[in-house]
Amino acid sequence: MDESGTYITSILSSDELSYNGVNLIGLSTGELTRVLSSQPDETEVEENVIDEVNETIFYFLRMGLMVWIRDDKARFVAVDDGNYED
Repeated sequence: MDESGTYITSILSSDELSYNGVNLIGLSTGELTRVLSSQPDETEVEENVIDEVNETIFYFLRMGLMVWIRDDKARFVAVDDGNYED
């Protein structure tokens, strides 16, 4: 919640997160960009310290989405309000 306690500012899911009735978790990168009608604004590769494998993070900035991709599949999706002021 934000400082006033009035709304949720971010959500992270590894099970289900739907956009226009389609669960984004498990989609291939091609399916993901088709469903979102957008290419990622930025990408970043990071090592998953638990599994010691590289994952690519897709940033869809205008939508407030971060999608972790492994083996060409969306594994995690985070939705954030984009308010990074502290």
